[in-house]
Amino acid sequence: MVKGRGEDNDRRLQQLEQRLQHALKLLDGDTGSGRIGALAAVTACVEFVLATPHLRRQDLARPLALLMGALHDLDDGILSPMLTPTTFGNRPPSALNTQAVRAHAAINMEWLMQLGCNANDAAKQVAAALSAGGFRSRQKKGPAPATVADWRHRLKKGQGTEIECETFHDLEKGMSIEVPDGSETSVLRRNLLKKLEQLVRDARVGN
Repeated sequence: MVKGRGEDNDRRLQQLEQRLQHALKLLDGDTGSGRIGALAAVTACVEFVLATPHLRRQDLARPLALLMGALHDLDDGILSPMLTPTTFGNRPPSALNTQAVRAHAAINMEWLMQLGCNANDAAKQVAAALSAGGFRSRQKKGPAPATVADWRHRLKKGQGTEIECETFHDLEKGMSIEVPDGSETSVLRRNLLKKLEQLVRDARVGN
């Protein structure tokens, strides 16, 4: 019997893995909010818990089931209290993805300057990459070069959120730019900007 339980657990884990892989594909193929993929992942986890007796007996699916219901409600135009953002004054705090992208933008400006760009050109190129990736301010505009330059200036001085500062300094320590000779410099610049643009697309962020 113990062996049978082990086989059942293995089967359920394998099914969960397959469903989470499917959810990831849905997320990658969703050009909208990403809610379809997230809902598929949460649903898979709920059903895994419900199918596992000792987890089901502890009512461990309930928090995830509440989240699943709230995500379903969004499709019906209903905003559940659990998904309502907390506001601070007139401006809510930036989402974690947005903070991370700001740090990536700041370090990419730094790297472009190491590759020979002056500060103004580096800020313009980073701002253009962010806009191309879909990064928008609350005024539905892409970030201005001056905004990018300000992010770099603040984060080099350690002035930012914990996420921004940690991400910036981890990237700063983890990758050093070696300036190549000749035309390879422009290729490296383009590659950096393409990666930044894709990062923004994947993060689905706004300013």
